[in-house]
Amino acid sequence: MVTLIHITMVTPQHVTMVTLHHVTMVTLIHVTMVTLLHVTIVTLLHITMVTLLHVTMVTLLHVTMVTLLHVTMVTLPHVAMVALLNVTMVTLHHVTMVTLRHVTMVSMLPW
Repeated sequence: MVTLIHITMVTPQHVTMVTLHHVTMVTLIHVTMVTLLHVTIVTLLHITMVTLLHVTMVTLLHVTMVTLLHVTMVTLPHVAMVALLNVTMVTLHHVTMVTLRHVTMVSMLPW
């Protein structure tokens, strides 16, 4: 009689409790592990992509700004100075040569 009562009353209750406990624990563990994995992967991916994007953009900006600065501050003044020097040297050369020729020609005149 006791065995029959045990089988009919205690066993179904026990099976129900153990099943609920198992489902609850497995679900909690699964949710926790998947959440942690997801957060870790998304965080690492975010850090990697943002860092790469930042490095790329900063590098491009730096190269662009340095190039523009170099062209503006170095190349343009250099071209202007070389052109001015060239004009000055050509003018001096021309004046010198014309003056020498003039002096030579004038000195050869029968005074």
